Amino acid sequence: MGSVPFALKTLAFLAAFLVGVILLRTFAVESPESLKQTNLGRLCGPKNYINVSDEAIERFRSVLRVETVSFDSDTNKTGRNINLLKMHTLLRTSFPLIHKSSVVTVEVVNAYSLLYTVHGTDRTLKPYMLAAHLDVVPADSKDWDFAPFGAHIDNGFIYARGSIDDKHSVMGILEALEHMLKNGLFPRDRKSVV
Repeated sequence: MGSVPFALKTLAFLAAFLVGVILLRTFAVESPESLKQTNLGRLCGPKNYINVSDEAIERFRSVLRVETVSFDSDTNKTGRNINLLKMHTLLRTSFPLIHKSSVVTVEVVNAYSLLYTVHGTDRTLKPYMLAAHLDVVPADSKDWDFAPFGAHIDNGFIYARGSIDDKHSVMGILEALEHMLKNGLFPRDRKSVV
């Protein structure tokens, strides 16, 4: 596909970027060498920011292509469940540091929901929870300019069911956490639940 235009990166990942910023600020990240220091101003260097790479965009598009449709009356429960399991596999392979980290516990709840617990370094702080969901509502292709699960890029936008409700939140949270682990940053909060 070549280089992705700056406008695409800006527009498609604005929500994910905001979630990442919120996570970085909320976690009040510190590197292992400076856990005892409280001056966060000097910690806000280039390694605390996530550059949106072509790879991150492709990870996001790959998640959008998984048809995790949920229905009120779920007549196709088996197909939907298979797709949720495909999503689990995709997340494991897309974020290897999270799934190997000793500070992250991943639990499968009721066979299809994922619960990530991030164990922070300061047990005196209160825990918090971030929430997002993997399923989407049905999409009739006749109502779409592009296939709803094609993750088609047009004029700087990614068109897909789930791109703004709510797979972007899942990906923003996991991209931020993977970034932190890659850069040796650990949350101070006692426990974070995603």
